[in-house]
Amino acid sequence: SREHLERLVSDLHVQLPPKDSELLPPLKPRTPSTSSTAPDITGLAIGQLDGDISTTISMLFQLGVTQELADLAPASGRSGLEVLLARPTFRFVHRVVLAVSQKTGFPRGITVVWPSMEEGKLEVIGQVWSAVVDALSLEDVEFCAADVLRCTRRERTRRFLQLLLVAAKQHNGRDSPSDRTSPLERRPLTRVRSG
Repeated sequence: SREHLERLVSDLHVQLPPKDSELLPPLKPRTPSTSSTAPDITGLAIGQLDGDISTTISMLFQLGVTQELADLAPASGRSGLEVLLARPTFRFVHRVVLAVSQKTGFPRGITVVWPSMEEGKLEVIGQVWSAVVDALSLEDVEFCAADVLRCTRRERTRRFLQLLLVAAKQHNGRDSPSDRTSPLERRPLTRVRSG
């Protein structure tokens, strides 16, 4: 009985776990509230996308790609995604693109191989941007691939990710992955500034 065990371990100064009636209910995993942070991805207008960190995190959760990014997050007091989005490196952007592509099939044709040369990295960024421009029918939106590569203009890089997430959400489920025609094959990369 519990009383007998308590007497036996009292000399050892070991505390027994509480009785079943004293157990606290299990904690539920905490995820960001999408209602207070950002509206549903499908309800966002392009003009609402401003590169805000909390909005980007909410959008990543809504699309369901945060688990694929967990190993990149540093161990700190702040949210791992918050740290990564505060300074979105090319490696992080590339992983987001791959996670989104794996989850939704958009954008197609992105290399999973880490590009080692700067030109290859700029090409990947340009391909993604071209796919986003096509999918959302964007016109006259300023974009510089070198800013993403060099991690400058971080707010614009986060906006780039937000646009990618909106395009992927709109694209998701339209057709089967084998039927999708890649916008990367249709659009030249001349619209992207690299420097």
